[in-house]
Amino acid sequence: MPEWNKTPKFLKLQKSWYKKLAKSGFVDEEQDETYLKQPSGIMSLSLQSTPNLENDTDGRNDRRDAILSQASRQLSESPRYKYYASCRSFIQKYVFKNKKDRQIFEFHTEGFSIRDIEIKTKVSRRKVHETIKRLVKVMRNE
Repeated sequence: MPEWNKTPKFLKLQKSWYKKLAKSGFVDEEQDETYLKQPSGIMSLSLQSTPNLENDTDGRNDRRDAILSQASRQLSESPRYKYYASCRSFIQKYVFKNKKDRQIFEFHTEGFSIRDIEIKTKVSRRKVHETIKRLVKVMRNE
């Protein structure tokens, strides 16, 4: 028995839908090889390269750039982003008492949960929580 997506009935239905979509002006981003090779998502905003607008016949890159620009602006203005940016700069300038404190705070800055930090550092959950709380207090007072 052939796979369901290779049956004649399915292929006929697929062909008719692709025709309808093409008539409506729909462009399937997943079928566009150049689009698929570009990084996406908020975390890759800083990795975005300037797209080639010469081949942009339908304004898709302009819309995409506007959306990415807006997402980047919203992200950089969010309190969470500012907090973790402060944590990253704190790690660079603060002299930690020991390597465990630094390791715990680095994991915290990367967004790991207290439970995950406990497992990775083999330090009790209470100690991890107290360390983060103490270092955040120091960070905010600097």
